[in-house]
Order: sequence, then structure tokens, then C-alpha cells
Amino acid sequence: MWKGSVLLKQEIKYKNPIFYGEKIILKVKILQVIESKHIYKLETLCVNDDDKLVIDGISYIHNKIVNII
Repeated sequence: MWKGSVLLKQEIKYKNPIFYGEKIILKVKILQVIESKHIYKLETLCVNDDDKLVIDGISYIHNKIVNII
């Protein structure tokens, strides 16, 4: 998460187990920006060594500092 961010809401779905020693890659995509409220809707995906989806989710954060547009 960006510096100064506040996590407003998070929905997580655990799709497959994660085992000790596995490398996990986190992928984050900005789905929506509500500029007037400084709110960002993010898609979060975690995949394991075999590129198998282990976690997927949606997060909403608030941040007045970051300007990505």
C-alpha cells in the first residue's frame, strides 16, 4: 500500500493453499479511481511458483498524497 494510505475495505478469497517455502507473487491492478474522494479500488492477485492463483481480492484505499493520474 502507498505511504499515507488508509485501508477502507478488503474482500479476500482464498483459492488454494500456500505452503511454507513457496514463493508468492503479488499483482495489484487499479480498477477505479474516484478522484473527488481520493479513493482507489484495487484488484489483488497472489500466485504461487506454478502461477496458480492462491488469493484474489478487492481492496478500497483512501490516499490524498498519491497522484497517479
